[in-house]
Amino acid sequence: MLAATAGLMTACVASDDNPVTPTEPETNLAVNELLTDFVKTVSGIEKYQQTQADYANPDNWLKAESDGEQEVDVFYIYPSNYTPAAGEPSIGDIDNAGMRQGAQAIYERQATAFKTSCNIFAPYYRQVDGTFCLNLTTEQEWSLIRYQASQDLTRALDYYFDNWNNGKPFILAGHSQGSENVLALLQDYFHQDEAHKALLHRMVAAYAIGFSVTDEYLAANPDIPFAERHNDTGCIVSWNTEGPANKGKYNAVVKPHAHSINPIYWVTDDTYVPASENLGSLTSVEEGIVEPGIADAQLDLERGVVVVSTEAAKPFAIPAVMQDLFGPESYHGQDYGFFYGDIRRNAEQRIAGFYSQHIKSGMAGAPLISTATADDVGKVIGADGRIYDAVYAATAAGTKASGIIAYVGEPGTVDSSSDTYKGLAIALTDAYAVGRKCQWYTANKYTCESESESKNIAKAITFMNGIACTKLLNMEGYHDAAYNAKDYNTSRPSGASGWFLASMGQWNLIVQGLATKKSGSTVSTGLTMERNDIYTRDNLNSVITDSGGNGFGTDPYWTSSEYYYGVAWIMVFNLGCASKSYKTNKWPVRSVFAF
Repeated sequence: MLAATAGLMTACVASDDNPVTPTEPETNLAVNELLTDFVKTVSGIEKYQQTQADYANPDNWLKAESDGEQEVDVFYIYPSNYTPAAGEPSIGDIDNAGMRQGAQAIYERQATAFKTSCNIFAPYYRQVDGTFCLNLTTEQEWSLIRYQASQDLTRALDYYFDNWNNGKPFILAGHSQGSENVLALLQDYFHQDEAHKALLHRMVAAYAIGFSVTDEYLAANPDIPFAERHNDTGCIVSWNTEGPANKGKYNAVVKPHAHSINPIYWVTDDTYVPASENLGSLTSVEEGIVEPGIADAQLDLERGVVVVSTEAAKPFAIPAVMQDLFGPESYHGQDYGFFYGDIRRNAEQRIAGFYSQHIKSGMAGAPLISTATADDVGKVIGADGRIYDAVYAATAAGTKASGIIAYVGEPGTVDSSSDTYKGLAIALTDAYAVGRKCQWYTANKYTCESESESKNIAKAITFMNGIACTKLLNMEGYHDAAYNAKDYNTSRPSGASGWFLASMGQWNLIVQGLATKKSGSTVSTGLTMERNDIYTRDNLNSVITDSGGNGFGTDPYWTSSEYYYGVAWIMVFNLGCASKSYKTNKWPVRSVFAF
């Protein structure tokens, strides 16, 4: 596993004197898996362990269009821009001025190609000096990049998915070292567990431009094919651009058995495409897009590159000082620029292809929530009151996704306030401000349960009073968890309850429903205060993320049920069990509605 995770305990039990569920120091298992003997020798590598990049800090984002209106995001990783001064290490700092300035400039010539179709997210990250990296052996280079990707970029992706993605389809994009990081993330981050694998179902494409995607890489990652057409999705799109004079010459980014796709016609044969078909080149931000573009395109199938032969392209060949690494006629610096207009159009085509391939025909006939059964757990309820396979299906149907079905039973079984509600749906994301936590209540008193009933876990999981308790707590005021659960700002379908803070009994039903969906057979084990792997976030989150929601985080979650006057019950998804916490502690909230 490569993402940073909290340490595991053997049980959730905590004493009455200290009811807070402890968490062990955060560990990054990638250190053990990817910190090879060679990687340890790279100067500056210790920075990753000395400090962790904080992506809650907006200063660590080159671009984060969290309020963007596009229905798809792009996560862009810039190429090599760190050049160490004499005596500086091979790994730069995240606030290195030269790297940031270079990243900002190249962003304008590359990432903006996705602006017409995507909200753009681009983190700053500590990167290796590109010249140092390209002078390594292939094995050394790949091991270093994999370790690098497991650090800052993994944290940036975690923050993006936890706080900003909200179930949307996404594109990964990079160039050169950025693209090698894209490939490392595809192999490691998106395959570390079932929940992360499920994210790939929402990946429109990965544009790993300016680095080689080889037969060997594709064989190691058979679930992510190389693109063959303009509207393929869930695939890798890549090419390296050269002139005829590079034939047979050394190019550090062109590896044996490399694949490329023609970036004008989007084919993988050697069809020649003249520059007149090029939708536009952007070789200078100041001069703007030149239409038609200045580059033609034809694949060299033996070398696995795109060959550009127009005279107008020649002034953009790699500078002489870099020709030992890239060859005499490499257009590495224009992998994006020569085909800027085509990339822009192709992103739009692949997004259209994604929706076309993933949306069921006859969307207007999607079933009503009144027909929901246990088989619908993991599907999405739209604000129009219909059931969709995933968030993007609801979006394509012209409605907003309200929540994810987590449990369906008999009418009257999911909340004591109604004899008609039969199901529970969880919100797509945590409530409250994104990425923040809140107290349960600041005063020590009973509100919903009595002391004689509340301390027994077997009794607690019979409480089905989340709606009434949330209402009562909000009438009293100062109950942050209940208020933020109720105030979750996503619309619900007509006939559903309001958002509320689920009780222990309702959480018991929710984890049973999600675990049943995950396993394919009925799970009915009641929640206890002992670890239960079938109810852990590692087991349940793939059901949530597969439909486009954000999985449960590593912190405990509040319930509306009380343990005693100063303590409330909590859900500990790291361990798949219940525990208890002082009401003055701060934990996240996941809102629920009944239907």
